[in-house]
Amino acid sequence: MREVFTLLKPRLWSFRNRGLAGSLRGRKLRSFLFATIGFLFWGGIFLVFYRVLTYFQRVEGFGDILAYKLLSMALITFFSLLISAGF
Repeated sequence: MREVFTLLKPRLWSFRNRGLAGSLRGRKLRSFLFATIGFLFWGGIFLVFYRVLTYFQRVEGFGDILAYKLLSMALITFFSLLISAGF
């Protein structure tokens, strides 16, 4: 049992320090900063996908098929990342 406690000590210290460190204003500012960075990142990803998909739709003949394949490849990639993160 002592070995388990020794392994868990850093985790327990981090929980204790999280409650003590920083003011409420600092935590709100950090949360706002990370949220802004996250929204900018996902907004950029959306714009890139939007431009690529609209370009593919303008291609005669196989543009829709190409867009479908791109979206299915992205879905499979995200799904595999979710599955691998679970293990």
